[in-house]
Amino acid sequence: FTDYDTDGICSSGVLSASCAVFEFRYMIGIPTMDEGYGINREAVDRMIALTKKQGYILDMIITADNGIKAHDGIAYAAEQGITVLVTDHHPAGPSLPQGASVCIDPWKKDDTYPFKYNSGATVAWKVMLQYAKTYEPEKLSLIEKLIVLAGLSNVGDVMPVTGENRYMVVAAVKMLNEIRHGCDYRKIANTEYQAYNTVFWG
Repeated sequence: FTDYDTDGICSSGVLSASCAVFEFRYMIGIPTMDEGYGINREAVDRMIALTKKQGYILDMIITADNGIKAHDGIAYAAEQGITVLVTDHHPAGPSLPQGASVCIDPWKKDDTYPFKYNSGATVAWKVMLQYAKTYEPEKLSLIEKLIVLAGLSNVGDVMPVTGENRYMVVAAVKMLNEIRHGCDYRKIANTEYQAYNTVFWG
């Protein structure tokens, strides 16, 4: 479940491509502008209904670019028996959302990560990198290529282009230039994971 801005859409790309590579069943949830920013009860109900309609049970929600202050929506999801993993880059409030199993955010009081200015898609990307390193290292190189979305989101969300963000933006520009100068997009991503490929081809 992401946001509807550039960072949120890049977060959707990171998570959908990663979940495809890890062979998870997933769907992407994005709020309507009428619903507003952040995971909420209506969105949780909508995701439960869509999942049920497809013959599955929604058992986990991963947020990206939102969630750190979505106390009501996350508590409601937890009441429905759904595990919630929060990845966000916005400053946390005085308390973390009750019901979230994990909150990953560089602005949390107890977070010691030295660089605080990543976009939401970048935080989600780093989580997917760590998952690959820990559980499926043979797929790490595919997740690393999603740096293009981290770089785009850092620019789109007006994050400072310094430190590691600069590295990501430069990597994204290099990949975009390859495509711009006539590179066949299938050379960028032509894997057995169609949803992964689609993110790059798009």
